Amino acid sequence: MKNKKFTITIMAIVGLSIILFASKISLVGAQAADLNAPLVTGAITVDGNDDETFWADASSQSFSTTKTTADTGIVIAAQRSVEVKVVITATEIRWFFKWLDNSSSNTGSGNEDRLALMLLNDDANAMAAPCMLIGSNGATTSGTADQWHWKAARTDSAGGKHDVVGRGGIDFDVAGGEARYTSLESDKGWFNFTENPLPGGNPVIGDLVYTNGSYGSFVINTTTGVGTVTQLVPLPHAHSYAENEFLDTTSRKRSGDSEYTAFGILPTSLSSEDRYLIEAKGSRDTSGYWTLEMVRDLAVTNNVIDKALASGDTVKFAVALYDGGVGHDHDEKYITSAWKTVHLGPVAAGPAIPGYPLILVGLITIGALGVLFIIAKRSKISRK
Repeated sequence: MKNKKFTITIMAIVGLSIILFASKISLVGAQAADLNAPLVTGAITVDGNDDETFWADASSQSFSTTKTTADTGIVIAAQRSVEVKVVITATEIRWFFKWLDNSSSNTGSGNEDRLALMLLNDDANAMAAPCMLIGSNGATTSGTADQWHWKAARTDSAGGKHDVVGRGGIDFDVAGGEARYTSLESDKGWFNFTENPLPGGNPVIGDLVYTNGSYGSFVINTTTGVGTVTQLVPLPHAHSYAENEFLDTTSRKRSGDSEYTAFGILPTSLSSEDRYLIEAKGSRDTSGYWTLEMVRDLAVTNNVIDKALASGDTVKFAVALYDGGVGHDHDEKYITSAWKTVHLGPVAAGPAIPGYPLILVGLITIGALGVLFIIAKRSKISRK
């Protein structure tokens, strides 16, 4: 019986050695990412539905969320998770989200349904867990993050919309096709008329906004300014509101991709930071689920405020859900309590632990000696 157990043990060691040698599997490797974003081809229609064929190639994972503050409105257990899928192309990253929300808050009044995707930047003082400082307008506890922020009641989200949106001292009236001044100066990257008075006089609150297409050049009539001066007109946009934000330990800084860029105001960048158009569209089905697609270029021109992405990267991310029906806003939301990871592109074999070849040689040697021992023992028995 003892010989039989010994033989089985030796054969197990030999078998394990052969498997490790053939597959080159590490005994201890890097932890696998929560999601893999395969490299796909084919165009996408950003409509909030995962009906393109390439979405079938993506793995799907559901992540649980927890409320951030004691005052956060409580949602039912079924609403405390979000399904996520990711793919990349040669130039883009595409995200898909699906979550239950029993009340549709996208009428343009009151708090609205929202989803925020936070990407952790490479940072020497990175956050151990995804978190925002309470009462600090979204600032992080440490490190920096790139956040893509979708809001249901902005522009076209298959529901109602805000007719007038104020931003940086200007009211954007989509229905009326007008942009009007609401304040004489601003710290949001607009032209500061106190420091830079216009030759024809500063604007009066309520004046229409005109521009010559240059950064910071907003004037109040068609004769003031340099170049071709035109009225600044908000235009309808096919996608939902999706704001690109940079978070640090001080504040949440909008990178310009918000209402005014989503409305199609061209050709100027209307922010003190570079803008990157995040195409996003939410869709709501009859069973009470929101589905959302977000698309952005992998490459960026300012990797301080925006997360540069490339095939082969493994990226830490977090997702926050806001249910406007229970008053979620600002600090009050549900968020994944730990960083999740997504690997972009083909999955490479995990790295072997230090000393892996020596361990493999040792296993093979033990197995070989064991086999020789068994052969010798059986040969001795047969001679008897």
